Amino acid sequence: MPDIRTLLENPPPKARLMQEEYDVKCLNAMMACNWSFEQFSDASFRELLDVGHGFDILTLKVIKAQLKKYAKLAQNEIKQCLVDNES
Repeated sequence: MPDIRTLLENPPPKARLMQEEYDVKCLNAMMACNWSFEQFSDASFRELLDVGHGFDILTLKVIKAQLKKYAKLAQNEIKQCLVDNES
């Protein structure tokens, strides 16, 4: 059994985020913080998001595509739940 001090002093490395995971985090933050779509077009806001991680910052076109994609996935999931729960 490993010593807890070793785990705290040398935590395991975090897995690097992928572009899609970063996009989802931005979308989640956008919804949770009630950011407008236009916020992502603002140069100061885009600079704030670009902290040297190498990810592309979402554009309005990408946001629209991502929201359509996740809305469709949610619709299919709801439909499947309804089919599975029919009496």
